[in-house]
Amino acid sequence: MVHVPGPASDPRKSESIVYRKSFQLLSGDWNRACLHLNGARFDPAIFINGASENCGNREDAGGMAQLTFDFSKNQFVKPDGKISLEITLKSLSDLNEENASRIPEADRWRSNVSSCLWDKVEIHFSKDGYSGSIIPQYIENEDSIRFDLAIEGSISGHVFSDKLTLEVSDGSVFNFKVKDSNASKTLKIKKSTTINFWHPIQPDLYKWKFMFKENKKIKDQSSLQWAPKFFKV
Repeated sequence: MVHVPGPASDPRKSESIVYRKSFQLLSGDWNRACLHLNGARFDPAIFINGASENCGNREDAGGMAQLTFDFSKNQFVKPDGKISLEITLKSLSDLNEENASRIPEADRWRSNVSSCLWDKVEIHFSKDGYSGSIIPQYIENEDSIRFDLAIEGSISGHVFSDKLTLEVSDGSVFNFKVKDSNASKTLKIKKSTTINFWHPIQPDLYKWKFMFKENKKIKDQSSLQWAPKFFKV
């Protein structure tokens, strides 16, 4: 058995590798499933029950940054469904020189050059739509916080969400109306006095939980840990 994340073979060797795990998917009312590979080098490809999934992977994807694979349309991906998931990784020697994840030869003597899942693997379940990346930013001249949210709309023709609730671990709660659930969103809130700036001496972090709702029912939720900060020279 190989533990993830972590090296799966000799870190000095460049060789392709296959991860395989069989499991039962969650029960519940969902119809969207996205696999997040937060770190999978090199050039991951996905197979479900032995069949290749063309679900978002791109040529020369690398794997040093997060990759998302949407396999919602697979016939075996459904509540309580049983699947065998395979993640295949190329070897370093298989990468072309233009690949951003390719480790330069000058650095290989001090690096782990093996293929591996070096960060966590997650499956994100949701209903109808899907909330993707969340990018926070502190706006100094307004003393406010902005969030840019990537939202993918419904795959079933239904409204994904008509309301968004943001809960912060300092106890703050914000509610927003969603006019169009098929587009990215920009949210702005005034920075609360109970939210401290991140500082090396006091590295505060806060949990920001975004819940997309329709008729008071949660359709999807995402969260991140973050604290406002800015640097001056």
